[in-house]
Amino acid sequence: MKYLVSLVGLIAFLMVVLPGPLYKFNIVELGTAFAGFRLGVYVGGAALALLLVQVLFMRKTVSLTSAVITVIFAAVAIVMPINMMNTAKSIPPIHDISTDLINPPKFVAVVPLRADAPNPVAYAGEVTTAQQREAYPELKPLEYN
Repeated sequence: MKYLVSLVGLIAFLMVVLPGPLYKFNIVELGTAFAGFRLGVYVGGAALALLLVQVLFMRKTVSLTSAVITVIFAAVAIVMPINMMNTAKSIPPIHDISTDLINPPKFVAVVPLRADAPNPVAYAGEVTTAQQREAYPELKPLEYN
C-alpha cells in the first residue's frame, strides 16, 4: 500500500510539473496541458486521502519516509495550481498585451498559423486597453533618442 500511495503522489506531482515543458516543446496541446494540470490537483488530493486511509487502517505499512515524500509531492500538486489560479483571477482575462495602446501593432505573419486559435488575432479594442492600463500601469513603450 505504501508504494501505491507514493506512486499516486508522484503521479500527481508529475501531472502538475510536466505540462508546461511538454507544451513548450510541442509534445502536448495547450488544452491537454491545462487538463493535466487540473487533474493533478485531484490526484494530489487522492494521494493525501489514500495516505490518510493507510495511516488510519494500515499503520504497519506506513513508513515516515514514504509518508513525507507523498505529502510533499501531493502538496506541490495541490498548492502550485491553486496559487497560479488565484494569481490568474487577480488580473484581467486578456491575451493581447501591447506597449502601444493607441496604435497597437497588427499581427501579419502569424495570422495563417493561428487560423484555428480560440482567441482572435485582432486587438480587442478599448475594453482591453482599459483593462491593461489598470492591471499593468507600468507597461509603456520604450523611447530611444
